[in-house]
Amino acid sequence: MYQYYKDILDRIAEQPTWFDDYGVPRFGDFSPEDLGNIYASEAALAEVSCQGCGRMFKVALTEVFASKSLSLNDEIRLSRVDYGDPPNVYCCGAGPTMSSVMHRILEYWSRDYEASMNWQRDTTFEGPIAGEPVDPPDTMADVLAAVGSGVQSIRIMCTSRRNRCDLAGRITAEMVRTGRVLVTYHESYVSIAHQMIEGLVPSADVGHWKEERKVTLVDFSHLKDILLSTISCVIILAGPGPMDDAMQKICKRLSAEAGDKVQIEFVLAHSCAMTASADLVIDASRNVTSSRAPPL
Repeated sequence: MYQYYKDILDRIAEQPTWFDDYGVPRFGDFSPEDLGNIYASEAALAEVSCQGCGRMFKVALTEVFASKSLSLNDEIRLSRVDYGDPPNVYCCGAGPTMSSVMHRILEYWSRDYEASMNWQRDTTFEGPIAGEPVDPPDTMADVLAAVGSGVQSIRIMCTSRRNRCDLAGRITAEMVRTGRVLVTYHESYVSIAHQMIEGLVPSADVGHWKEERKVTLVDFSHLKDILLSTISCVIILAGPGPMDDAMQKICKRLSAEAGDKVQIEFVLAHSCAMTASADLVIDASRNVTSSRAPPL
């Protein structure tokens, strides 16, 4: 149940135009810059109704409305997005204590701190929320099945930062069972690499490029220092921008020397893939697989 902001509502004659992600009444046009959660990387303006009286409200959503492994756009895509209780304006007796009814996404915005601080609108996730909630695809099962069948190079098209972090972490933990795993990433993804395996692989088994642990973390620039003969699987977090000449040479060396290793690359929409091609591409949004990934 959200707070009833009597001191605000009693002093302003007009009705709120929208309510933020904390249920606070707002009176201007919606903007992701005006969210209660100033650290948000996703934002949506949604239309919901009170389950008791049917009154309609425009409300803001951020990624805190999503589960740990999914992003806000994942929850929208799977028809699982939920604002919870409706804004508290005493619309009816029981309304503020009842779950709201989600109708549609009016606006969807996102920003990726590694690529840009600016908000970008994406109409892909806008429109009615229809049908029953859908379970997310079991991408991890697809990947492990592909590895078990002998596929060596896999590109996973991830739907969000959360989705990529969740999949990369769980798959890394699973691949440790078969040998040493190298996790390589752009220098801006250092914290992401640590976060994705936290709680999944014992910290004593995780080390940097100078240490021989079950999981070796190394950014792209230090790949030249890795003895790949000791590695059985390479996990790649594709970088946020184009690679310079020096990085391209390092990538070519990785591809040449890791030819007999299992390579699993995780790519976002804005990513620049390291591997020129892959034997298999797995779309984490639709659970559809196809052979020979097209170059990005």
